[in-house]
Amino acid sequence: VNGVQHDQKVMATAKHFLANNIENTRWWVSAEMDEQTLHDVYLRAWGLVVAESSPELVMTSYNRVQGKWAFTDPKFINILRNDLGFDGSIMTDWFASWEAI
Repeated sequence: VNGVQHDQKVMATAKHFLANNIENTRWWVSAEMDEQTLHDVYLRAWGLVVAESSPELVMTSYNRVQGKWAFTDPKFINILRNDLGFDGSIMTDWFASWEAI
């Protein structure tokens, strides 16, 4: 992110939020994990990206997390905004928006 956004003066997009673990079934899989794993494994890495690089955009993943679409679940958006401090734009990955918000 830093190399592109800060050195080249273009906006960087960090992707894919959240728990994007598999490609071939990403449209219908749900990444299931307990809250500790969510925070210790997945959100810790995202927190570092946000804190150290300040990307202008975050792209959500196709997959569901804990049964919810990452883009439409207020829990995950609130974590990204409030807990991790992301204040940029959030976008879906092409056809990842299955519900209107």
